[in-house]
Amino acid sequence: MVVLWKGLHYCMWMADKPLIQEELADNICSVMHLFQDDVQMLLFIQVYFDTTAREWAGIDRLRLDKFMMLMRRFLRQCFAWLQRKKWKKPLLKRFIMTLCKAPISPSGNKCPDGIRYHFADIYLEELARTAGTALSPKKVLIFLHPYIKFLAMCPNKGLVSFVRSRIFEEIIQLSDIGINPEDEKEMAAIQAFGLQTGEKPQEDEFCLRFNYESISRWLIHFASDTKKCLERNRKILYELAKMFDDLSRGIYPLKDLEIPSDDEDPNDLLEDEDIQRVVNEIKLLNRGELPKKRKAKPAKEKKNKKQKKAKMSEESADQTEQQGSPC
Repeated sequence: MVVLWKGLHYCMWMADKPLIQEELADNICSVMHLFQDDVQMLLFIQVYFDTTAREWAGIDRLRLDKFMMLMRRFLRQCFAWLQRKKWKKPLLKRFIMTLCKAPISPSGNKCPDGIRYHFADIYLEELARTAGTALSPKKVLIFLHPYIKFLAMCPNKGLVSFVRSRIFEEIIQLSDIGINPEDEKEMAAIQAFGLQTGEKPQEDEFCLRFNYESISRWLIHFASDTKKCLERNRKILYELAKMFDDLSRGIYPLKDLEIPSDDEDPNDLLEDEDIQRVVNEIKLLNRGELPKKRKAKPAKEKKNKKQKKAKMSEESADQTEQQGSPC
């Protein structure tokens, strides 16, 4: 299986032009539907992530997009395979355990950060695209469980912040309480973005059903476990638990961004001196010169200089008196 995936990886490496890359990605992902044995299928998934993690550092920026696209379509086919198996709970748990070994691993030793960032970015989106409302809230919670554990155990602050905003806060933002009924018509008129070539926008892009109270309980469960939860991550879990508890009671927990009204003039917020200073710096930059930075002198140095000047003036005054006085 390792040799097979290494060959498929470098087959994708050599693929040129977007349409050829997308067709090859679909053909590679369709291989998983040929497996009749679930154990072999899970091994195929695990070896794919192991191979991608091993070769990730060698992928240059020009080839990075097509491998990220391959990961998105591979995850989509994984969810399609689970859907074909009717989302059986034992199979779901084994699949989640496979993901926890690489792309949802709290430790950075098993998987590069780039894969974990990208996987968190596409996880719920692809699950909603495949499952939709057909997946019960209890089974959706099984898919959220590894990321709750991830928030508790991951030492990387950047990844924890990204997972919090991209997974959990996005659930809150796209809930029925988070969407203003007055804005639904405007949102429906906005076309979907981020679609691959040849894909059509769907009417319900995010249509998973969640049990907010159960999510809150699981967050509290991991936050209260001193062995599994890092001390600095405990506050984040409790904050999210409070948010989902409020959401279960019909209260929107996130603060809306304050957008300035049309009547306010942005020039009123700036002083004339600041505007003139910025204009002068832009003129210097256009000439190819860099504006000089003024260094603020410490207060002690200013006092010492004043004292020295005062002493110098006193000494000079004494000398003039001595010279002017008769012997």
